[in-house]
Amino acid sequence: MRYEVILSYFIGFAAIIIAALLFSIKTKGLLGLLFNTALGGLVLTVLSLWTPLQVPLNPLTALLCGFMGVPGIGLILLIVYFL
Repeated sequence: MRYEVILSYFIGFAAIIIAALLFSIKTKGLLGLLFNTALGGLVLTVLSLWTPLQVPLNPLTALLCGFMGVPGIGLILLIVYFL
């Protein structure tokens, strides 16, 4: 075989490996955000039931809670309390 063919196979194989790694990283990040958002919605539901505050449960508050975690929950509670 000529070295151009071997080099082409090597570059193609490396491109497939890099694409698979990038897809894996993006999928893990997206699934993690989806899981955290669902967990944030659950936490907001529990807080709405246990506290006298009426915490709104909508996609924005669930995403904020899932993305920021505990500070996001605190921010949502402060906004609901003062507004």
